[in-house]
Amino acid sequence: MENDKKQQARNLYLQSDLTQAQIAELIGVSQKTVSQYVNENKWQLLKDRAKQMPALFLEQMIGELEDINQVIASRPKGERHPTLREAEVRRKIMYSMASVKERQSVGTHIEAVINFLAHVAEENPEHARLIARYSDQYFTGKLETLNSSFHNAYSLPGAPEETVNTQHSNS
Repeated sequence: MENDKKQQARNLYLQSDLTQAQIAELIGVSQKTVSQYVNENKWQLLKDRAKQMPALFLEQMIGELEDINQVIASRPKGERHPTLREAEVRRKIMYSMASVKERQSVGTHIEAVINFLAHVAEENPEHARLIARYSDQYFTGKLETLNSSFHNAYSLPGAPEETVNTQHSNS
């Protein structure tokens, strides 16, 4: 039970702009308990980094695609097509980019529900707790589905993980 409340507090803290007091009220613990969770587990640092990560991942993946495309473009005319390995790496990168964007979309939905919960909590904290519990179950399932589909699409059965060395000299 304690771990469930801690997980609910973590989800609300990281995925919303609710105050610690609002989170405490929603999950039925004291504000001091939420504050302890935040400080002991460095949730503020996680929250700050999480806001930056999708953009950093996308920027890195775009750079990787550009590198592969430059290698392909540098080949003689008539040979400017990807090898099977390059095509597979490009597919994985593009799927990863789509996955990051999908996760951002789920995050937007979570934020809308959290804002709705804050509104409901003003009227009826007990209803807000109930909705929060159902919402948490729903979004946990959504994220698990995303993780599973990402893993399944990213790897090929029986194939070793490979990376393509796309670095080339400018000489």
